[in-house]
Amino acid sequence: MAAFLIPMLLVVVAGIIAVLTGIATPLLEIAAGIFAANILGFESTEIINFLGEIGIIALMYLAGLEINIDFIKKEYKKSLGLGAISFFTPFITIILVGKYLLGLTFLQAVIAGISLSATSVAIVYPILLQRGKFNNEKRALLSAAMITDILGVVMLSIFFSETSMYTILFLVALIALAKPIRKIGAFFLRKLERKKSIGLKLKVVLLVLLGIEVIAPFAGIEAVLIAFLFGILTSELVNDFEQIEIDLKSITFAFLTPFFFFTVGLSIDALQIASSLKYLIPFTLVGYIAHFAGTSIPAQYLLKKNAKFAGHLFNSKLSIGIIATTLGLSTGVLTPEIYIALVGALILCTFVSSVATHEKFTLEG
Repeated sequence: MAAFLIPMLLVVVAGIIAVLTGIATPLLEIAAGIFAANILGFESTEIINFLGEIGIIALMYLAGLEINIDFIKKEYKKSLGLGAISFFTPFITIILVGKYLLGLTFLQAVIAGISLSATSVAIVYPILLQRGKFNNEKRALLSAAMITDILGVVMLSIFFSETSMYTILFLVALIALAKPIRKIGAFFLRKLERKKSIGLKLKVVLLVLLGIEVIAPFAGIEAVLIAFLFGILTSELVNDFEQIEIDLKSITFAFLTPFFFFTVGLSIDALQIASSLKYLIPFTLVGYIAHFAGTSIPAQYLLKKNAKFAGHLFNSKLSIGIIATTLGLSTGVLTPEIYIALVGALILCTFVSSVATHEKFTLEG
């Protein structure tokens, strides 16, 4: 129990500091993990790892819920153009810099490109809400952010999924059953709603997330990618039962994702930070500048205004960026040195983004 109490205490302290300072909560949760590993000599336990794994799945599921396909369709001309350029400009730039200037392998450069090119709808959405009425420009920005998230996950699936017959069958079945799942789910959830069984509805969603963790190895797809796809397919259903999403966000951001970001911090050896600077500095500079240019320049033509704001805003990269680097480390593609540099670059880019947009936010808004 003591092994669980220490990280719980540290993530609570991180949350309090985040509220007082306005620094993004995950940044401080990562810092708490670094402190625990390097100062306290804390080593992760099975329960911490388990909570972290469920936290990352829940986070990706919630990210999928934020992807509103109908919303994208309404603004598809602006959103597809802006989102695609915003993603592929830093993606290609970082691959070239990583491979030919930093000496990375192609796959290491690709992971770096994915990490530093995706944005975070979970951050973009609440910031846009805070800035007044939702007009066409804000809708286009949000839908473009959704496109960058989708492209990031597509790239992850290409390079992390071991495609087999089971993978194809699983994806076909999931898409084919999407509509029946929504209908059956709506019928079931309405029955529970009449009984005022809010807790049971949340348990059902959590059971599904655990099921995703179990079936992922058989499908040959990373669990986080299945969670993201399932979130998109069920977003219409969950949005009809707003309380479920509210409850899921509460338990995810209060209890699950803190341990995911904490375990990210645990994996960082402070002694290796100095040796990672040769990667950290160019990753940060190239990642931020390329993403800013790839967003603000097309935004000038597509949106006519808010171009510089969009360039800074889209440099908030915590969720999918951290997930990409974590997958890279766990599969042995990234060395600890490159992993630390990428995590550091993600943290710095997100921090600069928050300062440049003059917003105080946490991942959950």
